[in-house]
Amino acid sequence: MKYLKFLVLLQGLMFSLQSGITSKEGVIPSYEPRSGIMRAFLPFNANILIVGENVADLGLSIALQSECCNVFCCTSSEKELARLRTNQEELSNLYSWFGFLHNRELPSCSYFETKPNMQLYNEGVYQGNYVVSGSILPPIDSSLPFLFGRKSFVPTFRLSQLCKAYDLKKIHMFHLDCGGNELKVIQDNFGLINDSIVVFTKTYHKPIRKNITKFESLNCLMNNLDFVLLTHHIFDDLQGEALYVKRKYFNAVFKSKEI
Repeated sequence: MKYLKFLVLLQGLMFSLQSGITSKEGVIPSYEPRSGIMRAFLPFNANILIVGENVADLGLSIALQSECCNVFCCTSSEKELARLRTNQEELSNLYSWFGFLHNRELPSCSYFETKPNMQLYNEGVYQGNYVVSGSILPPIDSSLPFLFGRKSFVPTFRLSQLCKAYDLKKIHMFHLDCGGNELKVIQDNFGLINDSIVVFTKTYHKPIRKNITKFESLNCLMNNLDFVLLTHHIFDDLQGEALYVKRKYFNAVFKSKEI
């Protein structure tokens, strides 16, 4: 247990100096919500679900480093899907699913793509944290032109479909980037979320889309499910990354007097 705590502390130290962060909060705000810290709380044979537009890099990294884990990557990007399927031939613990994770039973829906944020490119600070994913929620903030990309249609699915297809009874770690629809996805999968250990989720701090998830509502729900907000980094007061850990697993690594 002491080694595990040291590993988590080391991960936090390595990433605590990242630029562009306008706010940090959580029990240990200096930690960076990255996969190394997430996996420190998981069993060696964990089921890991990664949802979002850009999932291949993270999914491949975890599948390579944790051969006993099953990594399920769900994406609405055909490019990301192709990368995943190419590597599935060599990685038996990597699985791919095409579509947008929805909280409703729909065959497909409108999808609002985003464009590169050229202002951040020009300032030389463009990195993964500034990539605002596309969404099924229409953009409404005209001051952010990169939100107004091409409109397309994507297939949708509910998590119950994936669990049935792979006979999943438990998901130990969730990594959610649902374009502002995270709260509804969590509510739709209440039992699975409540039974999980680690939940990473994107957060939003401006009403940039219609009916976008409010962090306050999401955080209240996660607190009610007895999750600890380990760390939450907000970038340019626009969007953030929050890492939650189920309290009993958090307490197993950290004693209250040590934090």
